[in-house]
Amino acid sequence: ANKNRQELYEIYHRIETSIPLRDIRNNFHMKELLNRHHCRIQVHKWNETETDIINLGFFTEVDPGNCTAEEFHQELAQTMQTANKLSTGKLIPKFQIRFSSPSLNVTGRWTRTKAFTIECKQQDAKQLFQYLSKVNPQDQTFVPHKLRHTTPKIYLSAIQHQTQFLNDIRTIPIEGVPEDVMFYYKEELEKLTGVLKCHRHALTNERGRWNVQVYHEEFASFTKFFDANLLDIVKEISLKQGIPTSPID
Repeated sequence: ANKNRQELYEIYHRIETSIPLRDIRNNFHMKELLNRHHCRIQVHKWNETETDIINLGFFTEVDPGNCTAEEFHQELAQTMQTANKLSTGKLIPKFQIRFSSPSLNVTGRWTRTKAFTIECKQQDAKQLFQYLSKVNPQDQTFVPHKLRHTTPKIYLSAIQHQTQFLNDIRTIPIEGVPEDVMFYYKEELEKLTGVLKCHRHALTNERGRWNVQVYHEEFASFTKFFDANLLDIVKEISLKQGIPTSPID
């Protein structure tokens, strides 16, 4: 055991409620209580029988503010499946993706960032680590939390890298692109120089909204590009693929 490692204990209280998490967090009195007692509140994605849950680490170069946890979960599962050459019937151990704020105390000063973290059952941790280790860093960069104690400089560097990544990107919201059309356009869009990712949005089904992430240097040019060409692109793909043109308001 690391004698220099500070012991830290966390106590979790689970509650069931029909009130949306956002409403609870935005309540003035709740905010005051959480801050006063140094507590946080978040969605718990495991059932009551699953108690041996651990947090393995976080991912860099993905924006948790403009990519849903569900979408990233699906992408990561597919990436691990492909990287480990798993057959279709071979199941990856159950895991969950959630928003978190990885942090490290360096000489009395906290350094934090915003990222997606991966949780799993204790019994599945070793297997998931093996699967994640074979993923190409160009596809997903995983940073184990254990580096916080074994090699804190590397952990700190990963936190700073993620923060710099978030500072370097901009998100362009586009609307009126049905999912059937984006199915054919997404690959072409993400190949454009300066475009990082095209993510789903909570209003994708309802209004055909997507979050297109670009480097900040390309933000103005791509905003003009979408303003001038998006409608024509949607019409062209719809006509070519035989997709009914029912515009989304």
